[in-house]
Amino acid sequence: MARYLYILSLERSGSTPLAWNLGGQPGVIALGEVDRTLALLARPVEMPRACTCGAPARDCPVWGPVAAVAGRLAGLDLAGRYGLLDRILGEQLGDILLVDASKSLESYRVLQALAPERTAAVHLVKDVRSYLDSTLGRMATMDATRLWAEQIAAHPLRARLRRAMPQSLIYLARWTRRNREMAAALEAGTAPWMRIGYDALCGEGVRALARMARLGGAGSAPGGQHILFGSFGYLDSDTDKGLRHDERWKDSPRRRLLDLAHLPVAGLNRRLSREAAHGVSPGARSITT
Repeated sequence: MARYLYILSLERSGSTPLAWNLGGQPGVIALGEVDRTLALLARPVEMPRACTCGAPARDCPVWGPVAAVAGRLAGLDLAGRYGLLDRILGEQLGDILLVDASKSLESYRVLQALAPERTAAVHLVKDVRSYLDSTLGRMATMDATRLWAEQIAAHPLRARLRRAMPQSLIYLARWTRRNREMAAALEAGTAPWMRIGYDALCGEGVRALARMARLGGAGSAPGGQHILFGSFGYLDSDTDKGLRHDERWKDSPRRRLLDLAHLPVAGLNRRLSREAAHGVSPGARSITT
């Protein structure tokens, strides 16, 4: 059966570049954001883009058999969709390591429950200042009125309270809470895992990628990238897709705000994105055993 290497991270933290580059390792196939891909395949509409292998979803050698049963996906919850995917890809690909960059702790728990002996995780953490600068910059380009209207419709009281807060504080709290939850879940679990800061990942390059492939039990079969959903800005770019440091925050017009936001979480930021770059859970078994 296929094995899984799940990338846990916040959005805008480098999960798509990490997944793409892992797909260049022997025995590894990068699938992108599996939970969103399955949700899109379950809808009676065309995928917004072709697979990164160059084929439409229905003709992709990896996703094609899944797209062929899109009608069955529509009636399943997330656990059922992952189960169907696992059966199809297990029959089709056999002993291969599949990289799932869905990012969320919720989807990781679903996958880990489905394949507890075949799932490992990488907790990818971006420096809080880089995360805030990237996220605030992205939000500034979006239709805030529409976004808030959608959130208020879904959660009236909570969304109104959040709207009254500075955005920098909202995303600082999100970075802190979600990374703590991810770290705690991995440390309390039994699955193999490692944590790496995005800067450490870029600095180590292929050595870090090879270590992740070993953590997931990758073999020597041909790998590749078969990504239908991820960061389109990265996937559709014509620039080199190597891992590159993102230090734009150092020259950001928000620099003073970023430094101020960093102060209350400096210790946590150092532990998660710097000092604990290669932490592996105590007593975690190799996924190959």
